Amino acid sequence: MSFETHIREIELVKQNFSFLFDQGFRIIYAEPAKSFNNWLLDMASPILRIQFAEDRSELIIRVGPNSAGIGWQGNDLWDLQLLIFHLKKDTNMPPQLFFSKDMESAAEVFKSYFTDVTSLFQQQDYLKLANSLKKSYAIMMKKWHPKVYKGIFR
Repeated sequence: MSFETHIREIELVKQNFSFLFDQGFRIIYAEPAKSFNNWLLDMASPILRIQFAEDRSELIIRVGPNSAGIGWQGNDLWDLQLLIFHLKKDTNMPPQLFFSKDMESAAEVFKSYFTDVTSLFQQQDYLKLANSLKKSYAIMMKKWHPKVYKGIFR
């Protein structure tokens, strides 16, 4: 697959997340900016799949096992912020670590948790991990977005 039309997005990720390329990640899928300037970039290593997306000017980073789906409908991908919340077990953590276009800050946060996030997906029992992440998601939503929580978890 040729990625010439995705140079801007790829260069932003390469510039800010160079540590991922050092860890053996490679780009496996890309969609250029379209409506609302949304774009998407999927990367993979033997253990992880990482997805970068900009959706209506919000940077989204999702992480999952290498077997996770590709593209906007990628299944088994978890928001990086949820994974950090799950790892820290800190209900006082601020609700938004880096939801902006600030890739540099996002890269610093991700780099500091990269080893721990990777270890989550090295577990043998992915179903057990997924259930645990769903519980963390409920706690996170209840804390940060109580109105949304009531609509989802009645």
